[in-house]
Amino acid sequence: MNEWPFFAVKNLGFAYGKTVVLRDISCELYPGHFYGIIGPNGCGKTTLLDLLAGCKKPASGTIRVQGRPLADYSKRELARQLALVPQEFDIGFDFTVEETVMMGRHPHIGRFQAPTAHDWNKAQAAMTALGIEGLAARPLSSLSGGQRQRAIVARALAQDTTALFFDEATSSLDVRHALRILNIARNLARQGRMIAAVIHNLNLAAAFCDYLFVMKDGRLFTQGEAAVAITAEVIAEVFQTEAEVGWNGFSDSLQINYRYFDAA
Repeated sequence: MNEWPFFAVKNLGFAYGKTVVLRDISCELYPGHFYGIIGPNGCGKTTLLDLLAGCKKPASGTIRVQGRPLADYSKRELARQLALVPQEFDIGFDFTVEETVMMGRHPHIGRFQAPTAHDWNKAQAAMTALGIEGLAARPLSSLSGGQRQRAIVARALAQDTTALFFDEATSSLDVRHALRILNIARNLARQGRMIAAVIHNLNLAAAFCDYLFVMKDGRLFTQGEAAVAITAEVIAEVFQTEAEVGWNGFSDSLQINYRYFDAA
């Protein structure tokens, strides 16, 4: 593990009015790792990502990015350091796929300057990585939900940042494209990037992530590698669901099997 964390979070808290959403979150995230954030609906996963990305301001606690307070970064500086793939994306205009992906290069392009060949190459490489280069001239409104999602992921890849956040980025994708994106994320982490993703599918989280943060009721319930963070006991306590957890040789990862029961 690198000596210094990319993100250092201490006693983080957040509330919407009088409704407390996050309580006393402390963690560190290092380059070269793929972090998964898991937990039931409403436990604060998206809010945590929004705080780390500077989209929201904490009510308490501190966030430091590469040793500097997050609040000390300008929006442009921060956009050169981290990219976020949100749950929902609406830019208000019907841009083409290529125009949308090129938006990821804006933090690197000077004011009143045109994109360079390097910028176009980055955008093209991102579209190719997501398999959407053939959709470059298509407006976003003409695409399926999954195709739009891949365009937004490509935009984040084109941004070429050290840190990359995914907020349920694979939720609207079929199995093939979900695996493609998670594999890209894992490879970027192996190349020294810091990746953090909110993932609802525990099997995918166990298969791809190096380290997991398990959230419950706005707090970190537990954290660690998959074998530590995903156990039958943790799933029962956090998700109120009975499960069996074991190693699967085919996927070469932990596999979770659930048994549905009617709590009523």
